[in-house]
Amino acid sequence: MKRETRRLIRKFFSNFSAVLGFILLLFFLAIALGAPYIAPPKSARDPYMMPIVTWSANPLPPSPEHPFGVAGKRDIFYGVIWGTRTAFRIGIVVTVASTLIGLAVGSVAGYFGKLVDEILMRITDIFMAIPFLVAAMVLTTILGAGLDKVIVALVVFSWMYSARLVRGNILQVKEEQFVMAAKALGVNDFMIILRHVLPNSIFPVLIQASMRMGSLVITAAALSFLGIGAPQGYADWGALLNYARNWMLGGQGEALRYWYMTVFPGLAMVLFVLAWNLVGDALRDIFDPRLRM
Repeated sequence: MKRETRRLIRKFFSNFSAVLGFILLLFFLAIALGAPYIAPPKSARDPYMMPIVTWSANPLPPSPEHPFGVAGKRDIFYGVIWGTRTAFRIGIVVTVASTLIGLAVGSVAGYFGKLVDEILMRITDIFMAIPFLVAAMVLTTILGAGLDKVIVALVVFSWMYSARLVRGNILQVKEEQFVMAAKALGVNDFMIILRHVLPNSIFPVLIQASMRMGSLVITAAALSFLGIGAPQGYADWGALLNYARNWMLGGQGEALRYWYMTVFPGLAMVLFVLAWNLVGDALRDIFDPRLRM
């Protein structure tokens, strides 16, 4: 077991893309943990609320006092730093919750089959037939603005992919001899699923979850950009881009005058998503038995 673990670790760190993704994740994690020191909060009540640093409606370019500039009267640097915590919160909570729901639905459908499988998979198909972003927008609008409402909407419409994947894996695993032996010994179905079926079919789901982490953050940022996600002034990358909507084109002959309003929060999102995708690809290459040769 230890030898296999060491082999997997060596294979992971021998992959340049994996190392790059891992370094980027550590970088964002360090920023999230060090946010109170990198950008000390101005409000003791809610440190995620970006402080108002000017009463001028016009954007201000980067300066020693505001390294990333000012947008919507608020400090972009503060928003990017604390927005990293927001991104981790959304990504981790939504991914964990939707994956657990998907595992429960997919496990029951795949293991019991027949009518149970038919009912659960048709429900899953109904959810998958609804465009993800549109559904999240509608539900967020119904629930009201707020990051917690965004998280609920994303969970409701993102569990189906894990359910489909784990169901397909369980359909194969449940025919294995060790599962048949457990049934013959009288082990109850719940324990068979928990101890024998899931451990042998969960790795593809975990890899998929790591790769979905970044896309979920992008979706949440899109909702904030449209004004139905994070509340006004909340440290969120999408909310920062929302401030830049009316300034993206600049003025006549000054198309790039307000570049800082989109570059810094946009670059943070791109690198965050890239980090999760690189790590997810590396984990797939390591744990996929067809790629171990």
